[in-house]
Amino acid sequence: AGAPVGWPVGGTYPICVYCPNPTYTHAAREAKALDTLLLRVLISAEGRVTRAIVLDDPGYGLAERALDAIKLWRFNPAKNADGKPVACWATVEMNFRIY
Repeated sequence: AGAPVGWPVGGTYPICVYCPNPTYTHAAREAKALDTLLLRVLISAEGRVTRAIVLDDPGYGLAERALDAIKLWRFNPAKNADGKPVACWATVEMNFRIY
């Protein structure tokens, strides 16, 4: 069985139910970097991220922090047209903001 591609036809999208923010690196904080990072993630039928690929890297070590954070995220998984949970790929946007 190959990796699923895209959304399930006639089904539902995955929804993040536990999405902790990534932490800043010292270099990003000093630079006052306000960036957005995109990840392509494979979400399992159990709602866990099983693969993550950084699509853009703003630098300052933020990609590594995003990868650490996405491992903790939990989703209500996508469901196919029959209502069964299925794995699927999704693009996730992580925002780095200094509060």
